[in-house]
Amino acid sequence: MNYIDYILLVPILWGGFRGFKNGLISEGGTVLALVLGIWISIRFSNSFGEYISQYFTLSEQYREVVAFTILFIGVIIICFLITRLLVRFFKAIKLQWLDTLLGILFGALKYVIVLAFVCFVIHTLTIRYASKPIESTQQSLLFKPLAHSAESLLEGSIVLPIPQAADSLIIKTKESLSF
Repeated sequence: MNYIDYILLVPILWGGFRGFKNGLISEGGTVLALVLGIWISIRFSNSFGEYISQYFTLSEQYREVVAFTILFIGVIIICFLITRLLVRFFKAIKLQWLDTLLGILFGALKYVIVLAFVCFVIHTLTIRYASKPIESTQQSLLFKPLAHSAESLLEGSIVLPIPQAADSLIIKTKESLSF
């Protein structure tokens, strides 16, 4: 293990600690609240903006912003309340240990996914702008597998379509990631 591995391990261990402290339900509820809040707010801010404009006088430029904000905060509050109820339920049926154990795994996994994309971007930029990969990243036990896992996630993604102009860069990245 080299210094890059230690740098990568710190956030993963921090995520595991936060998962231990908060549990799966709280950690998952936070992620779910953010994702649902953003999705629902984007999807329904226009309709909700028209609805609230019937009751309040708002200019068009502020209507969607106000609607987005109200929806986002509303979804966050609802998810928070549901999360609290589930935590109390798990505590009541004596399954708090399972919540904690799965929280460690989920907390670490959140950080692994973020770090995987960071490693992928660093690796891709290194290939693009340097003649050869950085030696310390090549000697790292974690860097290449993390970058490779992000590349695998992106490959099948419909969320982030990759433009055709970047195909050669992706091919170079794949070749340099092969074990």
